Amino acid sequence: MGKVLTDADSDQTALYQNVNDRAAERAPAAFDVPRRASFLGVWEIPFFKGQRGPAGMLLGGWQLSGTMIMQSGLPLSVTNTAPYPKGDFNADGTGGDRPNNPAATVRLDRYQISDYLTGIFRASDFPTPTLGANGNLGRNTFRGPGYIQTDASLSKKFAITERIGLGLRLDACNVPNRKNLLEPVMDLNSNTFGKSTDTLPAKAYQANLRVTF
Repeated sequence: MGKVLTDADSDQTALYQNVNDRAAERAPAAFDVPRRASFLGVWEIPFFKGQRGPAGMLLGGWQLSGTMIMQSGLPLSVTNTAPYPKGDFNADGTGGDRPNNPAATVRLDRYQISDYLTGIFRASDFPTPTLGANGNLGRNTFRGPGYIQTDASLSKKFAITERIGLGLRLDACNVPNRKNLLEPVMDLNSNTFGKSTDTLPAKAYQANLRVTF
């Protein structure tokens, strides 16, 4: 567990709503992950190990390994890239301004996958600030979907001769084919505001054959 706080996610000071009030930008960094757990396991499969003959050569000496990563979602900021007066609420000539805080009745966390697909927010949930003023919504106030990745591999080394060896490795990524959503669109000027419109890659397999001599 941990927490990383910053007052900007870029060296560009133009991203500040008010460069003279950097304290108002203090919030979790865009890469902040408060909870993350990693697991690694390796199993030397004992069946047929050390056995001579074709059965031992083909079925013995295999190794099964796997990794699993679970982590909470990344921080999200609601912004508006439209020009003044639809966006750029403080009229400073730079976009990316934030609106005002939503009403207390708007749900701010504990989203399900289905919520990210249908939209965790509506644009109307966020009031427009008084033109010429900054919105009071903080930076990186919300969290995107969590992430779980489970990978596995099965490998074995074959001794062809005293000098020549053969290594076979079969890899499987995202074994349970979990739908890991990307962060939802947080630009109020977008028609897909509040929705996750893409995912990380689905499960995939690959085989590697290596000859050593």
